[in-house]
Amino acid sequence: RYLIDLALKLIKALDLYIMVKDLVLIHHASKEFIEFFRITMREKKMHEEGLLYKIFAANEKSQEPLSEAELISICIFLFTAGEETTSGLIGVGVYHLTNDSNAARSSQEWDLAIDELLRFNPPVQLLGRIASCDMNVHGKTIPNGSTVTLCLGAANRDPEIFDRPDELILNRTQNRHLAFGSGIHFCLGDWLGKLQSRIALEELFLAFP
Repeated sequence: RYLIDLALKLIKALDLYIMVKDLVLIHHASKEFIEFFRITMREKKMHEEGLLYKIFAANEKSQEPLSEAELISICIFLFTAGEETTSGLIGVGVYHLTNDSNAARSSQEWDLAIDELLRFNPPVQLLGRIASCDMNVHGKTIPNGSTVTLCLGAANRDPEIFDRPDELILNRTQNRHLAFGSGIHFCLGDWLGKLQSRIALEELFLAFP
C-alpha cells in the first residue's frame, strides 16, 4: 500500500493542470521511491522469480550495464505504469460502459471496446519528449533539444485519422490510437494492461448485466 500511495502522487506529473502543492508531493514521492529501490537493489530484497530480480540479474551480465540511477528509474516507471494506468483504464471503462446500452459481449467485441476506450479517454493524456533534431510542424519550428509536450488525448481524436472522433464507438475497427505511445517509446505493458482491463470489465458485466 505504501508504494501504491507513492505511485498515486507521482502519477500527477502526467496531469495537465497541477498546483505547487502537487509538485511538492511529486518531489517527495520521487525521493522516497528512489530510496526504496536503492535499498531493494543494494540489499537484493527481491523474489528470485520476480521481474526486478530478472532485470538486475540481466544487467549484471550485460557488457554495458545500466547505472544504479538508470535501474532505479526503470523500477519506478514499471511500478507506476503497471499500477496506476491500468486501474485508470478500468475505472474509465466502467464509467463509459455503464452509460452505453450496447456494452460488449464476445471476446472480439471486448478487444475492440478496450481499444476504443483507450482512444476515447486514455489514462495518459500527456507525454514529455525532447526533440532530437530541428523540425517543422505546421509552420512552427521546433529546435533541436527543445522540450515538447505531446497531447495524446488530442491526437486520439484527430479527425484526419478517425471517423466521428468525438463519439465512443465500441466496435470501431480502424483504431490506430496512440494511448500506448509509438515507435521506440511504445509501452512494453500494452498487452498486459489491455488483458487485465478486459478481464475486469468482462467479469463485471457478466456479474451485473
